[in-house]
Amino acid sequence: MKNNKIIQAVIFDLSGTLVDFGSLATIDTMKKVFQSKGISINNEIIKKDMGIKKKYHIKKILSYPLIKSEWIKKYKKPINSIEFNELCIKFDKYLPLIVKKNLNIIPNVQKIFRILQKNKIKIGATTGYPKRITKIILKFLKNKKIHFDNCVSEDEVSRSRPEPDMCIKNLKTFKIKDPKNCIKIDDSISGILEGKNSGMFTIGLVSTGIQLGLSKSDFKNKNIKFKRNEYKKIRKRFKKSGASFVALDHFELENIFKKKFFIN
Repeated sequence: MKNNKIIQAVIFDLSGTLVDFGSLATIDTMKKVFQSKGISINNEIIKKDMGIKKKYHIKKILSYPLIKSEWIKKYKKPINSIEFNELCIKFDKYLPLIVKKNLNIIPNVQKIFRILQKNKIKIGATTGYPKRITKIILKFLKNKKIHFDNCVSEDEVSRSRPEPDMCIKNLKTFKIKDPKNCIKIDDSISGILEGKNSGMFTIGLVSTGIQLGLSKSDFKNKNIKFKRNEYKKIRKRFKKSGASFVALDHFELENIFKKKFFIN
């Protein structure tokens, strides 16, 4: 196989991009944390800021007027720093168990990795999860013969998404000087912005992650009209954030690799 001369590295997100179809682990954990305090939150509120550092994600959720008013209605005062820290501690406690429950490989990922390895393209990862959670996912993927050349977690850099630090750390490890020779693939807007801020090509994934937030079976059961409408909305969202390309799933991603980057 002739080595691709343009693309030197592909950087993936983890949850919703390679594993955990629908990116459900964070959704389920957030819901459980807020429910423990008697506060109901819907998927749309959680989805808005997916991919960023989880502490900041909780803070963002608490800043939305609906959640603010629900909290004040229940506790007769705004949330204080002690209560906020309690939410973060509960999130950290619940997350590993829920991540383990959602360890499934997204279809066609293994083939994508084989194609990249055949072309001698470096494979990296960035994630909004801390290293202790990343280790759980990487161990699972390793057992499925999915290997990375490098992976950077949000607690290994000073600035997390949408800042480019995790991507840049990958490139430094790979000794790649030009980010234009790299691709960032993600299901979250913050992950696409991370890649864009790094100067890389970016590809947004529509159906596999947080943009829909549906399990594989739930997505399969949706009718064609629903899928078409959602695809249009999500594609527009990704394009607005500056994504170079948008793929429905990893099968379409494979076609983008072939047609746009000549990676076969």
